Amino acid sequence: MELEINENSLFYSEEKKLEKANCPKCETEVYQGLTDGWFYVAKQDEKFNDTSSIVFPMP
Repeated sequence: MELEINENSLFYSEEKKLEKANCPKCETEVYQGLTDGWFYVAKQDEKFNDTSSIVFPMP
């Protein structure tokens, strides 16, 4: 199974920490890296369901 890892970063954060990304099926750790947000892991044939929208300027 091929996985796709997407990093969701925060906009104005200056602090990064080590986060782990786990397989969505078996929960095995597949990646770890420094980020100020989090990692989202999906099977490569599945699309990311990001329905959020960002409005500028921010309220």
